[in-house]
Formats: sequence, structure tokens, C-alpha cells
Amino acid sequence: MVIAWRGTTDAATYSVERSATGPDGPWSTVCDRCATDDSTPWTDPTAPASALWYRVIPYNEQGVEGMVSPAAYVGF
Repeated sequence: MVIAWRGTTDAATYSVERSATGPDGPWSTVCDRCATDDSTPWTDPTAPASALWYRVIPYNEQGVEGMVSPAAYVGF
């Protein structure tokens, strides 16, 4: 599954979370601060063949978490 997002000015890295049950979670981290603005679109190498929801969490250079993105539905 390929995920893309528009980065934020203060973000140094991003985490990506996935839910297979709905936009309210529960959430599993599939990328723990492994993405940057240069690595989008990002490919989820472990995505199951089902409908999924994703959200992205930015972190600044000090490791402080920013605002979590709204959940995005990715149909299969």
C-alpha cells in the first residue's frame, strides 16, 4: 500500500500508523519515525489485502510529537 502526505515545516521525521478496524483504531505503528519529507510516498511493506486506515504523526528535531493527521481510508 502506498501512502502519501503533505509534510509540515517543523517535522524532521514521521511515524505511520495503520488500523484494519476503522478510523478510531486501534492503531498499530508500521513505521516508527522511519519516514521523512524525502521518503514520500511511503510504501507499507506489511499491508494486508484488506481495507485499511492510516494516519501520520510528525516529530520535530527534538523528538516532540506534533498533531496527528486525520485517519485516511485506503480501500482495497
